[in-house]
Amino acid sequence: MTHLVVGDIHGCGREFRTFMKKVSARPELSDARIILAGDLFTKGPDPDLVTREILNQRHAGRSIDLICGNHEVRLLGAIGRLHGGASLDVLGKHERSTIKRLEKGGMLAKSIPLLLEASRRIQHRIFLPEGPATVVHAGIEPTLGLDGTPDHLKMHIKSEPGEINWWERYDGRDGLVIFGHKPVPEPIIMRDEDGRPIAVNIDTGCIYGGHLSGYHVESGRLLQVRSEQPIDVKKLAFALSPTLAPIGRRSASDAPARMPAG
Repeated sequence: MTHLVVGDIHGCGREFRTFMKKVSARPELSDARIILAGDLFTKGPDPDLVTREILNQRHAGRSIDLICGNHEVRLLGAIGRLHGGASLDVLGKHERSTIKRLEKGGMLAKSIPLLLEASRRIQHRIFLPEGPATVVHAGIEPTLGLDGTPDHLKMHIKSEPGEINWWERYDGRDGLVIFGHKPVPEPIIMRDEDGRPIAVNIDTGCIYGGHLSGYHVESGRLLQVRSEQPIDVKKLAFALSPTLAPIGRRSASDAPARMPAG
């Protein structure tokens, strides 16, 4: 079994469905375990289709693991407040619209077990001959290391504008870390001095009109589908620190070529 890590879907159900069709068409990905790196439902127009696709893929025999993102925590909290008697109107706008869309699509009840499942998995470890790989939603604090980084940071760590991103400070001592959370125009692959990937950001802003991206861990290859959402250039450029604007020397341009379209 190999592993394909997919960046933030954010309720872009049509794009996720197209992505999985592309995966299913690749013989080399026939046995790939899909790892969804968090932020599955919130913000986008079709969270119900995200739920349907996960369930349909599992029914067809595909292994899919869910990682907890910050929006899973917020959406679960909002649903808990509703069940406790709170009005839908007092919830945050993203949670409110997502719940309405899940209800309209008849998938709210089936989405709750997926949210609970995701909430129990902060990270996913993959053991490769060349060393370990870890999938988290947002990343780690390099000064604390993988084991020392609190779960809250693994779901939320993000630099402010002008600050150095955590992955630029990471030296690879805990192996490869694959994550999303902070959208970038193209996947960023940081490498050590020997050329081995040590940090991979695959949140390429599908919700902001970018791409939905996946990273095949064993081959280091990228798989993408173009977003159907309106392009928000400011959101896609927000993640770039001064040392990565434009995207720097250790970005996707140094990665193996993308899998061919079709």
